[in-house]
Amino acid sequence: MIGVARGVIAEPQLVNNALYGRESESRTCIAANHCSPYNPGHGCALNPTVAKEERWGVRQNAKAPRSMRVVVVGGGPSGMEAARVAAMRGHTVTLIERRARLGGALALVARMPGREHMHRAGDWWAHQLDRLGVEVRTATDADAETILALAPDAVMVATGALYAREGMSGFSAQPIPGWDQPFVLTPDEVLSGARTASGQLLIIDEEGRNAGVGTAEFLAAHGCRVTIVSSYDSAAPHMGTARHYIGLRLREAGVLLSLGTRVLAIGDCEVKLELLATGEQRTVPVDGVIMSTMRRQVDGLIDMLTGKVAYIYQIGDALAPRSLIEATYEGHKFARLLGEDVMPKTVIDELFRIAPGFRPAETLTAIDAA
Repeated sequence: MIGVARGVIAEPQLVNNALYGRESESRTCIAANHCSPYNPGHGCALNPTVAKEERWGVRQNAKAPRSMRVVVVGGGPSGMEAARVAAMRGHTVTLIERRARLGGALALVARMPGREHMHRAGDWWAHQLDRLGVEVRTATDADAETILALAPDAVMVATGALYAREGMSGFSAQPIPGWDQPFVLTPDEVLSGARTASGQLLIIDEEGRNAGVGTAEFLAAHGCRVTIVSSYDSAAPHMGTARHYIGLRLREAGVLLSLGTRVLAIGDCEVKLELLATGEQRTVPVDGVIMSTMRRQVDGLIDMLTGKVAYIYQIGDALAPRSLIEATYEGHKFARLLGEDVMPKTVIDELFRIAPGFRPAETLTAIDAA
């Protein structure tokens, strides 16, 4: 007997695809751990149909009532899933991505040591888009003129999010003084190769997820001397049980940790720190600072397209920076609404749609309220 759990959560047709020689059609679990009991809810970062099979399963993939011309902007997980589902349901789809290859933030994560397998997800989506006949335009800036030239009935804006350079975070709503120094970078810039860093580096990590620790490993592997500074009391505290494994990796990479510490200011190749427990302050020399503090959605297309396209859906991190599971869920959900009789004009129309049978609070009687 061969027992498979997460493999068939990510790909329900795993056994059939293997049996009939269709292995390339199967998603491969990337251990995102959203199916773990340590994470709230239940689902899969790659397969949004988990626990929704009656609505979205393989038996619910019939063509939409009417076919539409759809433009998807952004080739990250949300955009690729939206394009895949839209094409699968009979729509004519063009996907536009400004980078030279698909993958979005997932492709950047795959550049971190120990996370190279993340490429498998992007490769699977790219294969599906090719199989379904989606027109993919990479290395292309999607401005309003380019999009409108395609005469779309609907546009799905999946332009993602980028790290904010100013240093605001859930710990502090104020920018860090000195954030505009030329040696202050973001994880996006470092991992994409847009900018390089060397020497003694300080990573300010107030997210507590993959970006800070993964960027630290990436830079350490390239010969940099890296210290992570965080107000948290552990590295990557929001990574669940994986944080213990990550801690071991950081030690092996020679990354130093300065926890329970906040950054007061960034000076001329130096950073002023404060130990939260005691208020003790010290200044350390640096050659570079990387801000892994918060992300800000890239949503400039919305205003440009409003009133010019009948249906505009802002999905994934372009709606609000979150995790992979929300990105793929929204890509799938709103692609399924395309061409339906209940198709909303915007994401907000759907999220705040009053369900049938719902009674507003003011109509409830005292007995109902009790």
